[in-house]
Amino acid sequence: MEMTKENGKFVMNHENLLYGIEYVISFMNEVKTVTSKRLKYYKYPQFIFRGISKFYSYQSKTGIDKPSIDEVKADTIRSGLSVRLDSYDESNKPDTKPYIRANYVNILRDMIKTAKRHFPDKYQEEMSDLDILADIQHNGGATCLVDFSKNVLTALWFACNTDTNADGFVYCYDVMHDIIVNDCLSNIKDESQSIESLLAQTYRETNICSDVDTRFCIWEPSSRNNRIIRQDSVFVFGMEKFIVKDHGIDIIRIDADKKECILLAMEAFFNVSEDTIFNDSIGFAHANRKTIPYRKLEISAYTRGFDDMINGNYEAALEFFKLYESECRKKATMEELIEMHFSLAVCYKHIKRANKTITYEENAIIEYSQVIKLIRKIFSNKCYEKIALKQDRDYYIRKCTRAYNGIFDMLYETKQYEKAICKCDELICDIESGMLENKSDKTLPMNKELSPIYCKITKMELLDLQLMKDYKNMKNYAKEKIMTYREDAFKVLKGEKQEKYFDKLLIEYYTLVYQVLVAPEEEKDKFKKDFSRLIINMKNSFEEAEPYNSYILWNFADIKEAIKKLDLGGSSFKKELLSSATAQIIAFRDEFEVQSLRNLQDY
Repeated sequence: MEMTKENGKFVMNHENLLYGIEYVISFMNEVKTVTSKRLKYYKYPQFIFRGISKFYSYQSKTGIDKPSIDEVKADTIRSGLSVRLDSYDESNKPDTKPYIRANYVNILRDMIKTAKRHFPDKYQEEMSDLDILADIQHNGGATCLVDFSKNVLTALWFACNTDTNADGFVYCYDVMHDIIVNDCLSNIKDESQSIESLLAQTYRETNICSDVDTRFCIWEPSSRNNRIIRQDSVFVFGMEKFIVKDHGIDIIRIDADKKECILLAMEAFFNVSEDTIFNDSIGFAHANRKTIPYRKLEISAYTRGFDDMINGNYEAALEFFKLYESECRKKATMEELIEMHFSLAVCYKHIKRANKTITYEENAIIEYSQVIKLIRKIFSNKCYEKIALKQDRDYYIRKCTRAYNGIFDMLYETKQYEKAICKCDELICDIESGMLENKSDKTLPMNKELSPIYCKITKMELLDLQLMKDYKNMKNYAKEKIMTYREDAFKVLKGEKQEKYFDKLLIEYYTLVYQVLVAPEEEKDKFKKDFSRLIINMKNSFEEAEPYNSYILWNFADIKEAIKKLDLGGSSFKKELLSSATAQIIAFRDEFEVQSLRNLQDY
């Protein structure tokens, strides 16, 4: 896998995201390797971690471009204050040696006093010296404290965040080794002591039992600001040089060309970014300073659109998807095109639903239709064999059915029943062609809501709805049409292993609705008898029926609303009969559902 760049610049896209997570996994395996050799020695192991984005040698101010791990180990970890003192211009005061113990302690003491005097509300008298120094440290000040973290991912982020042209390094510090074996590290329990007293404790009075000349302190703050909490901060400090090879530290190299992909994966999967690492007002402002490029602008328009879509910002998402379509259509993969058209459809649908005055339903239907068209192309005989993985085949099947469902949703909502009938015919063709079933794995069920009989019955319902919508022009609807639909439905139903009793009832119900609407009113007694007889026959066969585990809950909301709004010109009989018939079939549906669930072993 190679990182994607455009004009030599890192691109925040899907490929680089995958590259990043692969390297994070590789890094964690390295952490496992370097720490596992130490874990067996202690009952309660403890590791802390530190990340540096670039190696600066203590012996050389210019550093080393590509140091070996041994060169890094031979160098020192330095506090911010020691680095600051090292840059002291001795030409101004030739008689003064800045880096002596007295100066080091005095500078810290003056820093604490000045902070308390200038910021009394923040640095109150009861605050310990360490708490004040920790806060100054995390706001960018140079103190005696050296930052470590209990979180290895925090260290990894610091190793990658800057100096993207140089290798970074993560220090894995076996604290127990220095406490138990080297006897050169002490935990600070009483943080109320002055900084002078604490630093004095790092002087070693005898070397009889140790090869290390100096001691160091490790401190985990109890009173912590937001940054300390988020970074899981731990501090190490002392008076002398902290030479890496003298301590229980292993080092992992972070290659420069992998840093940006790692940062992308860290933000996407672990919520580790500049915003979360420096999670206070100062850090937020720093993360948004003018010298820092706005990283999200480097993300593809589709990714930005998807982010806005899942957050409900459909108008913004729509603009990003359109931008992506215009800029990247030629080089987009088939999967990307499918997702793009599907996402456009979702945006159009939600904007339409939120604002009834916007006529986006046609746009939504067009985009859903594009999804279906592309999937048809994939499932052609020529292309199908290329779909090797079962989950990929299943993905296309489900995406196609969702597109069809989206189309029907919009057509039902906007009462475009004639168009919906045509779309039903399309769906039946796709089902009967085998496109919506898994050809290589017959055990994979087709979407329960998409079957030939379902579509045939839906056509009957749509015809009834269209007739009630345009009842005054009833003469335009041939009586033979409903009977043709009825015969088609029964033909499919008889092809089933067992005729489904609820399906038979639906067919007769929608036939009855049609006949009641178009027939003269004097035939009302005949319709009453026919429907009553049908109900009786179905209930007598109820106990013999197989559990109905496909689409039990048929929704009659649309037809109930249509009957309610139906204007029959003063006659109430037809409307009462249709309402009664609908109520009976709903009751039978509910009864059948309960019985089916009782009979299903899975339940």
